[in-house]
Amino acid sequence: MITGPARQPRGLPIAEAGRRVAATLRRSGVTMPDQDLRAVTELLIRLALSPLLNPEGQLDITDPAAIREYSLRYLARLVW
Repeated sequence: MITGPARQPRGLPIAEAGRRVAATLRRSGVTMPDQDLRAVTELLIRLALSPLLNPEGQLDITDPAAIREYSLRYLARLVW
């Protein structure tokens, strides 16, 4: 039996992760408008989840150097 007040969930996992990533990017100096930042962070979260759920592909997710290069080449361009 569960007792005590139920906690209100803060949101769906992707939405919550997106809020956290957006806040971190904003603190890091990102200047893009909030609406664009929210859209990009959701996209980044979804892109990051894809290789974890299906690791077969071009990116070797076991190689930190490959992940860094991939991120700099393709993902960092989404943020300004």
